[in-house]
Amino acid sequence: MYWFSAERTLEQIVADCRECHRQALARAQEEHVLRYRDSVERDRPWQMDNELLEQANRELDEANTFNGCMTGKGYRQVRGFPLGVKVRTKDCFGGDSLQHLAGQ
Repeated sequence: MYWFSAERTLEQIVADCRECHRQALARAQEEHVLRYRDSVERDRPWQMDNELLEQANRELDEANTFNGCMTGKGYRQVRGFPLGVKVRTKDCFGGDSLQHLAGQ
């Protein structure tokens, strides 16, 4: 899957990707706090004791926020879009995994 926008350069896409990632991390943290508060108020601490469930919830919150942010900025995801060497880059979050982004 690729995030694609024909109107933006690769540098613009990387910047937008990083911004959406920052927003996604912040939103996932906010949702974590809300879930924790809700579990304490409803006397259900077991919800926060389940680390695997909470990790899955955080990842889902992060993915949904990131996807919504990128879509809101005018990007769309395309599957199997052939990319040349010029538009392939390292992970937009600074990691080592290959993240495919396509633009001008």
